[in-house]
Amino acid sequence: MSTSAAKSSPTTNRSGAQKPATATPPAASVAAAQAVLDSVERREVNVRAALRADKKDFKKLKKRAKRHRVTLKDLKSDLDKITSSRVAIVDNS
Repeated sequence: MSTSAAKSSPTTNRSGAQKPATATPPAASVAAAQAVLDSVERREVNVRAALRADKKDFKKLKKRAKRHRVTLKDLKSDLDKITSSRVAIVDNS
């Protein structure tokens, strides 16, 4: 009966000796993991800043494109007016 109790107990192994407690990670690996996390965080900050800047640039480009389309429409309407007035002048001559 003692063998089944020893098997179900998490702190003893088959020979009945105590298992070593889970060791804390070495300081070097903790420092390395922290360095990786810090570099990832820096990259995220840089990516967020770049995204913010790209959004601003995109808004500016959209405004410029809209103004350009309006200018083209105005020029086309002016051209149509000039063309129609030329046609009228040529017909009257």
